[in-house]
Amino acid sequence: MDYVKRRILEYAAARKRNPEIGKVLCLEGSPGVGKTTIAASIAKCLGLPLQKINMGSLTAGWELVGSNPTWANADAGMITRSIIKADTFNFVMLLDEIDKTAHNSANHVTPENTLLQIFDDNKRCFEDLFLGGISLDLSGILFVATCNNSALISPILLDRMELINIPEYSEQDKYKILTEYVIPELYSQYKISPRELIFDGSALSAIIKSCEGEGGIRSIRKNVDNVFLRAAYELESKRTKRLVFMGNDVYKTLSLNHAGGKKHTMKNGVGMVNTFVMRMESLEYVSIEVAISEGSGNWITTGIYLKENGSEHMDSKNRTIQDIDIARTALVQAGCIPNDYFIYKHVHIHFNHVKENTPVKGITLPIAAALYSAMVESALPDSALVFGELNILGDLLPAKRWPLYFEQARLIQARRIFMPTSIEAPLDGFPVVQSKSLATLLEQAVSSENNPLHKSRPIGFIHDEQQENIRAVKSVKI
Repeated sequence: MDYVKRRILEYAAARKRNPEIGKVLCLEGSPGVGKTTIAASIAKCLGLPLQKINMGSLTAGWELVGSNPTWANADAGMITRSIIKADTFNFVMLLDEIDKTAHNSANHVTPENTLLQIFDDNKRCFEDLFLGGISLDLSGILFVATCNNSALISPILLDRMELINIPEYSEQDKYKILTEYVIPELYSQYKISPRELIFDGSALSAIIKSCEGEGGIRSIRKNVDNVFLRAAYELESKRTKRLVFMGNDVYKTLSLNHAGGKKHTMKNGVGMVNTFVMRMESLEYVSIEVAISEGSGNWITTGIYLKENGSEHMDSKNRTIQDIDIARTALVQAGCIPNDYFIYKHVHIHFNHVKENTPVKGITLPIAAALYSAMVESALPDSALVFGELNILGDLLPAKRWPLYFEQARLIQARRIFMPTSIEAPLDGFPVVQSKSLATLLEQAVSSENNPLHKSRPIGFIHDEQQENIRAVKSVKI
């Protein structure tokens, strides 16, 4: 955090000499790393009021610039209302989740277009439509934006901001934040004294390990909050006057297994694949289900994207469709399926356990594995995971950051991992199946050697390692 502090102090020093100098600050980092808290601290240190606008909830530019006074229920925009609430033109304006700002609007006045005008270095002026075109000078306002993924921000808008990356917390950082900030705050909030509720060191370690795939402390705080809820119940019901929470007690209270991870059902049926995907530098468990039936080439995708304000989140949906297209093309290019296989098929792909509507990394190989499993009507082994990415040529991409994936697999007690060949050594105790060939890896995943419940399939392919091609072992009419 020393780098973050230094960059903010440099920016503050420049603003002190000339309030109109410098770009807009943009704090980028994983959920829960304290971006909003840092923005609040900046306002507190400068002695300025803080006003916040949730950019993820905006769908049109008029919500910022106001509406025409001739309209029914016309009102000033959020920026003008923030100025009124702050009662000054000199305050800190927090633009939260700016990467989720809508890029398209029916009236072509998007929040992004409004921000481009405001962030202009030459003229930091603003006109609210509700005020009849009166120009407001915003040069005294310190704009601070936050985002989880700067890649989702328009390059034109990103060029007008000073990007500062907030690093993820280490286990030592999380332990210090827990003991010095989170737990004392919850003691005060729940009116429970430290003598009534005592945390054993093993309990804190278990809570931290339960969220090892997350860079921030948001989930950790929720877990500690659940412990305090349980303690409040036990104390109020007069069952005890003093609670000591050990590691095993935390597992039961938070529904954790003894490896420290959240419980996930790791059953694999036909067309089902379990995996971890990378979302904004944090790992997230996702289960994919594929059902294939006779049809006319229709594809249905559910579960991967959510709806905001009644409209589909198109950025996430389009990215998901692209990932599915890559997986489908890769299967054809690798010789795993015939070119015309899906022409007379109806395919339904459903994604379980999706928490957010932002793009993910590491989903193409699991999608391909689920499609292949449904096609050959053979399931992967129970408690098995599939990790990795593909390109449209059917090549398995080199492995990256696999130690983090292996650690999460250990936490949920996975028994087998299928992944591309990696130069990084796997963790001890894991039966890892690796291959440089997509066809070989998928055939091994559904083979009888790796799955005792394996059954004969209507379509079968084997991989010839010497000739590096795939040949059909049975002629099947599709």
